[in-house]
Amino acid sequence: MADEIIDVAAGLMRDEVVSQHLSGCAIAIALETSAMAMAHYCCLTGQRWHRDVGGFPCYASIFSLLHQGVIFPSLLIIALAPVIAGTLTWHDWLHNGWDDAPLACALFHYTILGYWCKDVVVPLSALMWVHHAACVGGVVASLTGALPRCAAMYTLGAVTLELGSLANAVHELRPTIALAGARDRRLRAACTALMWASNLLAVYWVLLYATTFTETAVERDGVVGRWSAAVVGCGLAAVRQRDLLKRNADEDDAASEGARALV
Repeated sequence: MADEIIDVAAGLMRDEVVSQHLSGCAIAIALETSAMAMAHYCCLTGQRWHRDVGGFPCYASIFSLLHQGVIFPSLLIIALAPVIAGTLTWHDWLHNGWDDAPLACALFHYTILGYWCKDVVVPLSALMWVHHAACVGGVVASLTGALPRCAAMYTLGAVTLELGSLANAVHELRPTIALAGARDRRLRAACTALMWASNLLAVYWVLLYATTFTETAVERDGVVGRWSAAVVGCGLAAVRQRDLLKRNADEDDAASEGARALV
């Protein structure tokens, strides 16, 4: 039995795609974890950098903004280059598997896996540990093919959600945003709109994946994976939306109480 397992593992390591995925993931996890550990060490003496921001230390949330606002969208745009150039149709791009996916899709998977794994060096809430475990499971399922022909679709869906997380992080970093002036209220409105758009669009992507990726035998055989992704994706979007509405309501209540106290 042990010899069979070793033979299977050796066969996988000889597979060029699997070898690329393993190397890419290992490098990304090492780089991201090292960067976060350095940020954690440099911010040890600054108490304000350690205040809780949505289940993360403040410095970790700021570190995340770089990924959510720059790195992830840039990789998506690069991955979309064949569609933008007109050399590949939108339909064919969406149905890309690992045999024909743009390199940027692979780089995105490695980067976002490292991005989530980096948080092992920072204190997280229990809910964030559950969130990270589910996210890591999703990217591994995409890389291994448990989610069939999902290379491009996962990239698109994950970036969609991360843009909402960007808005959420900006909102969380300004905890008194509803009590501030007109400029900050406009910022809250923009963050809320982006979060709504992110959640609704993410639901659309996962339902599109579950219901229309049936053109090939590989896609049809992956019905369990497709619908599991749809359930998890819709559930995640619903929880994010609930938290958004609750936070806005709490801020409005606090603003009303503050206004009454001034009267």
